[in-house]
Amino acid sequence: MDSGTTIHVGNDLGRFTNIRPPMTGDFLWAGNTRVWIKAYGSVTLRVDSADGHRLLYLENVAYCPDLHCSLVSFRILRRQGLWWDTKSDPTILRRSDDSELAVLHEKYGQWILELNDAEARAAFSTQQPTRRTAVRKRAEAIVWHKRLGHPGSDALEHLVNQSGGEDRRGPHSEMRCLWDIKVEANDTTDAPDYFRRSGRASCDRLSRLRSRKYDQGEESDAY
Repeated sequence: MDSGTTIHVGNDLGRFTNIRPPMTGDFLWAGNTRVWIKAYGSVTLRVDSADGHRLLYLENVAYCPDLHCSLVSFRILRRQGLWWDTKSDPTILRRSDDSELAVLHEKYGQWILELNDAEARAAFSTQQPTRRTAVRKRAEAIVWHKRLGHPGSDALEHLVNQSGGEDRRGPHSEMRCLWDIKVEANDTTDAPDYFRRSGRASCDRLSRLRSRKYDQGEESDAY
């Protein structure tokens, strides 16, 4: 949680739901660095409380993949009636009626609402494949088409054939996605507004619009 930021910020698109595009030129400052906002959406946190785990829903969260950490704006929470009890140990985020909402953990010199196993992730990320352990990856042609930004069939064929350790499967006719065909035919009536404005729809973006599932039965709050 951060008392300085004026907006909730997340850097993991997999945590976002209800995604919408930003306005042209939207950005935030991180020190002297300009960080571009790629999208907005909702994010669900799983926080600790005296009653166990509960869910905290955050709305209007800015997606900034270039930021190294995610931030919850205490300014926004305060305007919504929450307050930060710093007299207790550990410190607690409380509602306006003084009831406990979430425990804040002090880690790495920061106040953390949601604890993640950073050490396990770091250890996993350092495991590099070797010649013995590397596995040849296989993907359908349509998958490569999405990954490479909707190239033409000739360009895709050349790229895949020149990339070592990759196999492409599927007929060449699969190399063009539905939205490319619709855009060329000027038939985007069933596309979302921001796809029509951009002139090209992104299959990859559609595939990322997924929600994060949590155990049922947990209490939740939205802010």
